[in-house]
Amino acid sequence: MKGPTHTLRTIHRHTAASRSFIDIAEHLGVQIAMPFFDNQVVAACLSVPATQRASVDRVKPLLGAAMTGLLPPELFERRTKGDYSASEYHGIRRNAAALRSLLRDSRLGDLGIIDPSSVLRELEAAASGAYAAMASLGEVFAFEVWLRGLDHQPRVSFSPSTLLEVC
Repeated sequence: MKGPTHTLRTIHRHTAASRSFIDIAEHLGVQIAMPFFDNQVVAACLSVPATQRASVDRVKPLLGAAMTGLLPPELFERRTKGDYSASEYHGIRRNAAALRSLLRDSRLGDLGIIDPSSVLRELEAAASGAYAAMASLGEVFAFEVWLRGLDHQPRVSFSPSTLLEVC
């Protein structure tokens, strides 16, 4: 599916993944800012026709135009993008025990959303250095950690009389 719906779904998926990174970073005492997901920035970008937002011959044309004079032009002249696969595989190997533990008591598995044994097979493939669906693994573990975090959120409930007092 292409067009506005595809674009919005892509933005939603990336912001959800980024929220997981922010949560993990905050837990480690690291503050992360993601200014390109600001509502006004997203709205401004979406107001530009799709044909002008992406280009086969220019990297990030909107960002390049917005940052002219602020960032070195070489940043927008590159024709390749970095590959982070080695870092992802290293992270999987280094944290395999903790990831296995998450799958042994998976909230997503309990809800019937995933089959933990299938995810475990994919995890073991990645940990051994074999090809694995790294993006899918990342999403599963991000949602698992998020879902577990809900256990520690304060429960909020309102009675009709409380709502009237608030309003």
